[in-house]
Amino acid sequence: MRLLRSQIFRFLRFFFYFCRKNKHLGPMKYYLIAGEASGDLHASRLMLALSEHDPEAEFRYFGGDAMQRVGGTLVRHYKTLAYMGLVQVVRHLPTILGGMRQCRSDIASWRPDCLILVDYPGFNLKIAQWVKEHTDIPVHYYIAPKIWAWKEGRIRLIKAYVDHLYCILPFEVDFYRRHRYRVDYVGNPSLDEVDDFIAKNPAPKRKPTLLLLPGSRRAEIADNLPRMLAAVSKVSGYDVVVSRAPHLPESLFSDAVRHGAQVSTESSFRLLQGATAALVTSGTATLETALFGVPQVVCYYIRGGWALRLVRRLFLKVPFISLVNLVAGREVVKELVGPDMTPEKAELLARIAAVQRDMPAPGDEWMDVYIGIPFCTTRCAYCSFSSGEIGNGKLVRPYMEALEKEMQAGAEILEESGRKLRAVYVGGGTPTALPETSFRHLTEIMLRFFPGAMEYTVEAGRPDTLSREKLQAIQASGIRRISINPQTMNDRTLQIIGRAHTAQQVREAYALA
Repeated sequence: MRLLRSQIFRFLRFFFYFCRKNKHLGPMKYYLIAGEASGDLHASRLMLALSEHDPEAEFRYFGGDAMQRVGGTLVRHYKTLAYMGLVQVVRHLPTILGGMRQCRSDIASWRPDCLILVDYPGFNLKIAQWVKEHTDIPVHYYIAPKIWAWKEGRIRLIKAYVDHLYCILPFEVDFYRRHRYRVDYVGNPSLDEVDDFIAKNPAPKRKPTLLLLPGSRRAEIADNLPRMLAAVSKVSGYDVVVSRAPHLPESLFSDAVRHGAQVSTESSFRLLQGATAALVTSGTATLETALFGVPQVVCYYIRGGWALRLVRRLFLKVPFISLVNLVAGREVVKELVGPDMTPEKAELLARIAAVQRDMPAPGDEWMDVYIGIPFCTTRCAYCSFSSGEIGNGKLVRPYMEALEKEMQAGAEILEESGRKLRAVYVGGGTPTALPETSFRHLTEIMLRFFPGAMEYTVEAGRPDTLSREKLQAIQASGIRRISINPQTMNDRTLQIIGRAHTAQQVREAYALA
């Protein structure tokens, strides 16, 4: 996955022209609104860039600590308005409405040259509407609302009340084009932020650490942190660190302290530098975690159970919730959402992620080979078969032929690259659903094409396809890991597999079942 670097200066040239058109040529007055930690960080960097081009720029804003460090006047801190979910919004509606009144009044009295909205659409689109109806202040929206995932009807408000929109995700351009609304893609600021941090801060000596990033809103932390802590509590050999945004009270993290975890207010970037693996709520943090190369499990629990499943199916417009998967257009990291976010599943995946980080990272020297799955780094000829089709014998031969051809192509790519083989992953239709003799043949050709790998993994999307005969074949083959799809882990599977993730642990779990 790779995004274009931020094209912020091209954006600024147009920005200055638009805002100064028919305006005085004195110091520019910028009013910014950011409603959460990531928006605060992105807005602060935008303010720095504006100051470089306009040293006399004046800033006034609803924002946070990062913006305040840049300068200007903080009118209200976002922590007083950071509520998420229907219940939380209803409970704090007077506070939110009071914040809107304060914002409208402050904009009217200060009369900025332009208004810059940063994400936070529930609040910002209402402010945009008021500004366009009552003033002639141009409205710029930096970091477009994610209406491609939820509430697509907001496009009418954007068309009516936003003068110019700036996107940071590449697929957003086509989305807005379909709605006949022109946008500028300016690249993702997270890439610049992470690159700058790494350049200025040498990586600390790493020790085995599981990092929990439970979010920056009280409601999501209350819902997710207890389950995250339960997931990692039985994973031995790792320090557990929980990230706490500085504006959040210590009392919200008392459970973490009781579990023996370290609660840290250091920047998430510093914590990610030293992390072995991470459990992360959705949002910008998933992208930042990926940019640091930390294996992650995306965890997002919301109360609602079956009702949430129904709502997600009816209203959510995208197949994933993490930015990593959305940008890649495929599942790169595992997601546990709603009722699927159980401590048992999260624990299993956390163990797998930690093992991944303990191996040498693929890069200039090391290479991974993925066979038969659509998100592989050396994808050659993706073949899609269901475990049912393979298990009943209908497509065993074409499946095996397709996998063998792809293994041969993958081996050729590896040889041409001149790199060392780190790991081999064979998936695509649950290979463990093959009959015993075919499965044995699969392990033989995998070892023939890819001798000397540090790790061999086969996919068990349906763990109940692992018979004792196949486990014996695994034991004889040198395969070290079984990859398990969390979406197929029902109660029976959990009873059998338990906390196992390596091939040896799977064998032991089955022996006890």
